[in-house]
Amino acid sequence: MAKNGRIFIIIFVSIILLQSLSAVDIVSTGSKEVTAYKHSYTDQVPDMVYAVRVIDPDSVEVSDDVVINIPESSRRADYQAFSWILSGNVYGTVSVSLTFSPMYWEKDSQNGMIIPYEVSFSHVSSRVGNTMIPVGRYPTQSATAFNNGFTDYDYYYCDDVAFYDAGGSQIPATAVSDYALKTNSTVSVNSVPKTVNVRYNITTYTKIYKNSVEIDSYGYEVCDYWNRRGNAYVNLAITDDSKHVDTHELYDNGMYYATVVITVSKD
Repeated sequence: MAKNGRIFIIIFVSIILLQSLSAVDIVSTGSKEVTAYKHSYTDQVPDMVYAVRVIDPDSVEVSDDVVINIPESSRRADYQAFSWILSGNVYGTVSVSLTFSPMYWEKDSQNGMIIPYEVSFSHVSSRVGNTMIPVGRYPTQSATAFNNGFTDYDYYYCDDVAFYDAGGSQIPATAVSDYALKTNSTVSVNSVPKTVNVRYNITTYTKIYKNSVEIDSYGYEVCDYWNRRGNAYVNLAITDDSKHVDTHELYDNGMYYATVVITVSKD
C-alpha cells in the first residue's frame, strides 16, 4: 500500500423522497416513506403509498446517511455496494434516481485527490405479494391472476424497468431471466457527480380483465402492493498498490469518501 499505510473507501447513502403530485397532503415517516392523499372512490380503495429501503452488502437494512465501507476487493472488480427495495401500490410510473458524487480524499473536494470509479446496476426482481412477476413482456396464458378487495378485476401483472442517464438517454440492459435485468455498460464517476434514473411502470405490460374481457381503461391510480429490488455495483479504478490504473498516480493514505443520494418520485 502507499507509504505502508491503508486506503479506506467509504460511501454515504442519503435517501430523499419527492412527491410530484399536486394538491396532496404528504406524510412522511422518518425519511423513507411518503403517503399521499386519500382517494374518493370508495372506502375500500387504499391510499397511494410508496417507500424505499436501502440494504447494505450484509443484507441489513440501513438508515438515512448511513456509511458503507467498500473493501479492497472492489479494486478493478465489481462489488455490490448496496441494494434498494422500492415498494408501494402505485399503478403508474415510479422512478428511483441515484446520484453518485466524486470520491474525494478525506472529504476534501479542493485537494484534487480523487479516485475514479464505475457503477453498474441490475434489476433483481419485481414482486406482487410474494409472487415474482415477469419484466419486459406481456403476460402469457399461464400467468397468475391477482384479485384485490377494491375491484372485481383480474390482474395479470408484468413490469417494465428501464435505466436512463441524466440526459435522458436509455442505458442498454440485457435480460438475464424472465424476471431480472443487468445494465450492459457502466457509468464513470470522476470529477463531477453522475446520476442514473431507474424508471418503473407496471402499466406498460399488465393486463386487466373483468368477466374474462380485457378492460379498455382503468379508473384507479393504485393496484395490488408490489416491491422492486435493484443492486448497485462499484468498481474502483485503483491498483492493488494504490495507484490510478491509467495515470499510475500514487494515492495518499487515508479515507476516501463518495456520497450517493437516492431520490424517489412518482411521475
